[in-house]
Amino acid sequence: MFKKSGSVIKRLASGYGFFFLLILAGVTVELPFVIVVTVGMGLIAIDGFPFPYDVFRLASIISVGITLVVGLRWIYFPSRRLDDLLIKLHSYFITSRKYLLFRFTGVLLAIPLFAFILIPNAVIWIGIGSVLNLLYRGEELSVELYAMIALLTGFLWLAVVIGKLCPKKRILRTVILRCRQIFTDWVLEPANPRAAAEKRDNIYKNCEE
Repeated sequence: MFKKSGSVIKRLASGYGFFFLLILAGVTVELPFVIVVTVGMGLIAIDGFPFPYDVFRLASIISVGITLVVGLRWIYFPSRRLDDLLIKLHSYFITSRKYLLFRFTGVLLAIPLFAFILIPNAVIWIGIGSVLNLLYRGEELSVELYAMIALLTGFLWLAVVIGKLCPKKRILRTVILRCRQIFTDWVLEPANPRAAAEKRDNIYKNCEE
């Protein structure tokens, strides 16, 4: 009985510990990516509330720039050293069956990945917010509809990029396929290894010449 209770307490402590670390990462090193995701998905009001709009817009633009630079370096101009490290980590998590740590690492990688994919959405909503703020300066904006549209288009764009989009241009194709590979290895596999195995076999299927 005591052994079972200890196991439950250990799991709870690990779960809450990882949750706390995710929050810590989200407000420190991954903050620019979190901002891009929240803006691109409409998870923060289009007028920047509760922050002053000028501060919100500046932080959003800087975050988009950081995300673009980091994303291109990671996805389109990949580092061999970083790729080798991720491959070793991926193999270690699978062989050691440390699935909780695997999921934690997957979430850490998913945030910048999703932020990179959502850059077009974030830019659009920053632009719309700037126009509305200029037109209705000093007036309270009704943002519920915009937030709903942003959320739906954000989810749709993520689903299209991860599953269906297949551009003809080589640069875009390379970026899309690598995003799919990272998503499969680090987001889908920790949650559903069987689905990841099936998707991995079909990553290039929709983009065959």
